[in-house]
Amino acid sequence: MLPGPTTSHRVTSQCAAAPGTPAKCGTRAGLVEVSVAKPTRQKRLAMRLQAAELRSRGTRTMAHSSRLGATTSSPDILCCCSSRSAAMPRPIAMTEASPIPDMADGASTAAMAEVSPSCPTVPLLRTMLVQQFECTQLTAIHIVQQTFTCQFYIELRIEGGANDEYLCKDGNDFPMEKGKPTFLPPGGWYLDQFDFNNAVEFRNVDKRTRTKGDDLVLAMRFEGTFIELFELYDFPFDTQDLTISLAINCRTTGMIPVEIKEAPDAQYRHVIEEGRFAMYNEFTLKDEILAEFKVVGADDRLFPTVDFTMLVRRKPGFYLINIVYPMLLFAFMGNFYLTLPRYSIADRFNVCFTLLLTVVAFKFTTMSMLPPVSYLTFLDKVSLGCVGCVLTACFEVGVQGALLNRAVDMYHGLEDEFFFRWPDAWEVGR
Repeated sequence: MLPGPTTSHRVTSQCAAAPGTPAKCGTRAGLVEVSVAKPTRQKRLAMRLQAAELRSRGTRTMAHSSRLGATTSSPDILCCCSSRSAAMPRPIAMTEASPIPDMADGASTAAMAEVSPSCPTVPLLRTMLVQQFECTQLTAIHIVQQTFTCQFYIELRIEGGANDEYLCKDGNDFPMEKGKPTFLPPGGWYLDQFDFNNAVEFRNVDKRTRTKGDDLVLAMRFEGTFIELFELYDFPFDTQDLTISLAINCRTTGMIPVEIKEAPDAQYRHVIEEGRFAMYNEFTLKDEILAEFKVVGADDRLFPTVDFTMLVRRKPGFYLINIVYPMLLFAFMGNFYLTLPRYSIADRFNVCFTLLLTVVAFKFTTMSMLPPVSYLTFLDKVSLGCVGCVLTACFEVGVQGALLNRAVDMYHGLEDEFFFRWPDAWEVGR
């Protein structure tokens, strides 16, 4: 006996009939005559799919057993038993909101079966192993736009895929059988599902599938522009990560789940020669390439992702020669006002203010080389330090001018007081 929501009613089975013939079941309320028909494979598949869908919704279920009938709060009896010789379908999970399907009703069963009979009852998980990643070109790194442009080649391996008749099929169309999906796509279909989480634009230069022993290899070559948030605290002595976030549009909880893992013999490298590196005069490309495997998304929309990270180190020579050294020289030249006569206050101010305007102009030049970040880079600190030195020189000149004017006023005041208050002193002196 299965518990119902409120009240339960016992159903006693006393049936003995041949398969496909009416069977009479004795209950307390009397006899109920029910016809039991042997379900087809398509009907059983529909029942299993519906049970899986109901379990995913997390609703409260009631077990439907072949030996006991379903119970409900209503006194009406909804199902009956079958004979031991009659072939019954596997038990399925039912909810209170969903009625027990009538397997003898062919129309309702056909409406429930929305997939092909060859569709697996449980979603078939495909595991892709990253076999190789090669960066073939790195053509541009835009600091202000915080993007970079590159081309790379990647291989993923599906173990045992060469022996899978569905994966080895030609074409890249979604698999349909008699107008219904089978959810068993070929390898070419997976090639079209790859996407990028941080791409501004990209194109698939080449893609193909091939067999290698018992494995199926998915080979792709991409070219595109990708977003990277550069960390510029140490600019121009910084080292930057260039990350390519590759994902596949197959949910881990969907009907075509995929997971991406690292192969034991995986190879990550770049094949860019030092002399042919487009950014050779500005960056040094390191040989190390990192790979991180993760799942991105929210709730039940989770997608497998792998991040490939290349490392580049900036060559600071251009910024040192054209910005840092001149600004340090201007800051040192701010002390040259001391070579002018101490009473030439106007000339000293001209020298200091000219140097101040020059340093500020260089500061605006560096602003055009960096994105609008909310922190100070090393170059910003040097620029502000040079501006501070020149401002200090200007402040010193101003203080000297004020003190000199004060001394002159005091001297003239004493001289006037001596001449006007002691006129007889001059006469005595004569």
